[in-house]
Amino acid sequence: MIISADSRETSEKLGLTGLLAVAAMFAAVLQTIAIALQPGVPGLTLMDDAVVVVLVVSIFFRLAHAPGWTAYVVAVWMMFMVFGAVRSLVEPGITFILFRQVTIPALLVLVGLTLTQYEWRRIVRIAIWIGIVNAVYMIVELLGVRILDPVTLATYDRSHLPIRDGVPTYYFYYSEFTGSEPFFRAGGMVLNPPIAGLVTGGALALLWWTKDFRNRKLFMLLLAVSTAFTFGRGGILVAACAIALPAMIRGLGKFWTIVIASPVAYLIGTQLADDGNSSIHAKGLIDGLRFSVESYGFGMGFGVTGNALKALRRTWSSESLLGIAFAAGGIVAVLIVAALLAKLFLTISQGGNWEAAVGIGMIVAALFSESAGALNGTIPLWLAMGVALRKAYDYRSSQTGLLAPGTRP
Repeated sequence: MIISADSRETSEKLGLTGLLAVAAMFAAVLQTIAIALQPGVPGLTLMDDAVVVVLVVSIFFRLAHAPGWTAYVVAVWMMFMVFGAVRSLVEPGITFILFRQVTIPALLVLVGLTLTQYEWRRIVRIAIWIGIVNAVYMIVELLGVRILDPVTLATYDRSHLPIRDGVPTYYFYYSEFTGSEPFFRAGGMVLNPPIAGLVTGGALALLWWTKDFRNRKLFMLLLAVSTAFTFGRGGILVAACAIALPAMIRGLGKFWTIVIASPVAYLIGTQLADDGNSSIHAKGLIDGLRFSVESYGFGMGFGVTGNALKALRRTWSSESLLGIAFAAGGIVAVLIVAALLAKLFLTISQGGNWEAAVGIGMIVAALFSESAGALNGTIPLWLAMGVALRKAYDYRSSQTGLLAPGTRP
């Protein structure tokens, strides 16, 4: 697709899509606070979803300038998730929850394809500040002051969750390595430690590449410490990939990065797979992959894995966002994720494409965490993947002469 420079020019301001993306981020944060303070109001869990739906509608005219192949991949993903919903083994309410979890992130990637550079810079800065505010809240929380009651949020939809020491039991991390009492985890303003880890870990990843942020080193330390106190694998993975992968590729090259990183990742992964809370994450992924090849590779539809099912005691297989997608969409879903991983890895550092490393971190987090689909922690991170894919397209176009370098707004 040949894109002229004139069609890509824009003024330095937030367009409707940029404004709605910012609104979606704030809606996701305020949704948790609203539920904690006013749990009697129905439908609050759909606040961020509603804004994201409007956000997706807003990019209709921008899609004409988006890389066609990526938009087609997202369309195929959506189609196979719809097939998974049609073949669902559970009632419509649970099917909707599972379908939403694995399609909203894909739509956010689509939105990221259409963002201007200025809009993305603004989104990054706001995401960093949201992470910093959460980090400060975590410090206060660890000192014993809980401004928001996490039990209220935990029981908003699920009243059967066990409580320990005044908080839901998912606030504690159980480790077989230490053999000691469970660690208390910081939950941040999102009132959920794994999601809070994505908020602060994601902000740390974005701040690492925002060199002109005031008091950057101090805030990076704050975000790193707060992420560690969440014991959230997802946030740690995103930050580690965003920081380490570009550095390794610059120093060693792509081939040796794979040679060195693969066995290290395998050893760490296999050790964590059998440790405390981590086993359910590995089981969710493995079961999702297994279900993807059953029924002749078309998957089994929704209803065989996922936290929404585990909460109702219908399965013990959960805690992997992509495990849900693989089980529903079959081999095609697995191939799409594998292709995206390869594409992002190959384009890291091309034209300054650090967002590709963030995208890899998000895919890896989604393999081992269902929290990767939580909008109150991941909107800017899924947008980053779309930005990365757009940058890869622009870089290739500039190299082949289809797009003059620097013409992207």
